[in-house]
Amino acid sequence: MNSTRRSAAVEKLRLSLESFVEGPDRSLTAARGIESQITTQFPELNPIQELADWLAQYRPGGGDGLFAEPEAIVEFTKWLRRTDWQNPQVN
Repeated sequence: MNSTRRSAAVEKLRLSLESFVEGPDRSLTAARGIESQITTQFPELNPIQELADWLAQYRPGGGDGLFAEPEAIVEFTKWLRRTDWQNPQVN
């Protein structure tokens, strides 16, 4: 992926995470959209793939072995704070 496309993909992911945290759409569809962005745009970045794995366990209402909205907000906020969005490796 060239640097311009990569920058656009990084910005889209950052905005998607921010939008999820701010609400109101914290649906399973929104989470799956973020997961899809990660798996298609960043397959080589293991730290970001870990976020995709985490998203696979997200359900708005939670459940056994699943993460609910409050946990998602905390997790996404951590990612937004600790990621260098110019070079999206987790710090």
